[in-house]
Amino acid sequence: MATILNEDALPHIDPVKIDAAVLREFDDEDDFIDLAVQLVVEAASYTIIAHSIMDDRGGWERDEAILGGLMVRLYKLLSALLDQICQRRAEIAQIMCRLAFETVVDIRYLVRKLDAELGDDFVKSSYRQERILHDQIMDRIAERGGEVMPVEDRMLRSINRAASLANLSLDDVSTKRRDWGGQNTRAKAKEVFGDDLAYIGAFSGMSQSVHGSWGDLLQFHLETEDGKRFTPSPEWGYPRPQLLTSMAFLVAATVDEFFGYWDEALQARFHPALADLQQRVRTLVVGHEHYLSTKEWPAIR
Repeated sequence: MATILNEDALPHIDPVKIDAAVLREFDDEDDFIDLAVQLVVEAASYTIIAHSIMDDRGGWERDEAILGGLMVRLYKLLSALLDQICQRRAEIAQIMCRLAFETVVDIRYLVRKLDAELGDDFVKSSYRQERILHDQIMDRIAERGGEVMPVEDRMLRSINRAASLANLSLDDVSTKRRDWGGQNTRAKAKEVFGDDLAYIGAFSGMSQSVHGSWGDLLQFHLETEDGKRFTPSPEWGYPRPQLLTSMAFLVAATVDEFFGYWDEALQARFHPALADLQQRVRTLVVGHEHYLSTKEWPAIR
């Protein structure tokens, strides 16, 4: 479709300068983190442009709104990630990164496959809990012979209002657990990236931080010398630049593909800048790896 994008209103996005020679002089990982933060800010700036795309109708239709809403979500998650990184809170930063990765996968999967049927499936899957709650409330009302408590009335009206905004009947929503599109996140990521590596590194591994598994406790919340006696570790974990460089690279690729979904001319307009951003991320990664090669534990945080 033809998009409306006021060139005069576009923010000027300055590319972050990454000089390989300068990187070789860095003697502290904070130097790499600071540059990586700037690269994520640059990538996030393009998500703002992406979620500002409209046409002459002045708004998105439902399926377009799925993609647009996901891009807004990605921007907010990047903002939260940067907040936690700048506060040097690795535990929460990893959770934000995992959520952002899933959003990246969803966007890139949808721009390749989105049609009316998949859009319906995406929307219906998000109302499973509402359908379950609705049915439980109705069962309790029936058990009381039809008497409706005020809190139940408010909850039912809220559920029905949400379904109405989605142009959805709760009768069409299944209570059985099922991934939208018939594939879980791992399968979607494999289709997007061609293998499982990105999923394992950015989603599966970081799920420990989301769920508070033993790996998360041992890495961030406990201290031990021998694995037999443990003490609490209330200090925040120190983040690594890899979280940021990975996300900056993935977001640049995602925005590029998002632009292509809306308008080939739009993609052509921004592709050179996004490709250049990815190349600068690669340069920073190479520089950081060289820095790490000169260190041994525990000099590496």
